[in-house]
Amino acid sequence: MTKQNIYCEPQLFIGDTENFDFNKVNVSFSGNNALNSMSVTINNPDMDNFKLFNKPISFYLNYGSNDGVPIFRGFIKNVNTGVGSVTIKALDPRCFITGKEGIPINITETNNYDGFTVVQFLQAYIEDYVNINDTIISVRALKDIENPPLMKAVRGNITDVYGTIKSQIEKKINDTDLIDIKRHYIDMIDDGLYSNIIVYTEKDIDNSFPPLILKYKDGLLDYKYKKRAPTSSITVSGKGETMQGPVVGSFTYGNTPLGRVGKTLSGEFKSNAEAQQAGVIDILQNYDALDKFNISCDKGHYTGLGSIVQLQVDENELSKDFRLISKKIDYGNKGVTLSLGVAKINIKISDYI
Repeated sequence: MTKQNIYCEPQLFIGDTENFDFNKVNVSFSGNNALNSMSVTINNPDMDNFKLFNKPISFYLNYGSNDGVPIFRGFIKNVNTGVGSVTIKALDPRCFITGKEGIPINITETNNYDGFTVVQFLQAYIEDYVNINDTIISVRALKDIENPPLMKAVRGNITDVYGTIKSQIEKKINDTDLIDIKRHYIDMIDDGLYSNIIVYTEKDIDNSFPPLILKYKDGLLDYKYKKRAPTSSITVSGKGETMQGPVVGSFTYGNTPLGRVGKTLSGEFKSNAEAQQAGVIDILQNYDALDKFNISCDKGHYTGLGSIVQLQVDENELSKDFRLISKKIDYGNKGVTLSLGVAKINIKISDYI
């Protein structure tokens, strides 16, 4: 396509060949362990004849400079032909360990991963089943998290390896987390040659400088948010018994200025204290009156998910640090637009347990 200006000169490659016919690109980093995705419109209907399915595709934004690594690298998963154009949809390389795209693995009593951490299992699966003829997903940057979950006693025919790993990572809570709850995530980072899968823990914001500061006349264009009454009270029940009766626990957080909203939780809790602790964690992990918070800006295109974003505005409730949880980049005839999704920093709960 015709370059818009010298400040942003994006490039699209399908395989090793640069394509000059694109006129619209949407890149979405949805966060929450979802796969990154990209859609591209190409003004060449004959592209449909190039056997594009599963071909590698990469997009360099080149926003203000020539990028050494693509802002998106993945594989084409859908091709739709329209009048005079073709629309391509692509996913990051995790698509090859997800759902129908993944190769099922049968874990038995004699062929299992007992003694492996979940991350070690992920690395072994990628090396043994995915990277057979080429490096589809690099594991060079893959490291375990603190007190990692184990694959002990996991059995059966697993058809969605990524879903299995994701569920274990998402529910990971350990004794350290109870002081300052941090979530764990799976993501892809590019080193210029390969897409590297990583598992990481939310960054600690204490004594740290946010890599992205947004204010009007310096990156910030607009922001939109909605408020809701967050769940503030919980009743927890366990399946065990104590000398006083069934295992139960409860917790109410704050003075509920937006109104009290309650919920229930049940699980394999062995004591009232364990049940109450689970309730505290559940409430404070999800306590956020800001239901949706999206920022339109003109900087932060390369800021990674999980990073700290500082907003400097007149509203005291919003003028603080947030975590970057999603990112969407749109490129078209009118240039580049950037939308960031942010969330409040998790509450420390050492005073509640």
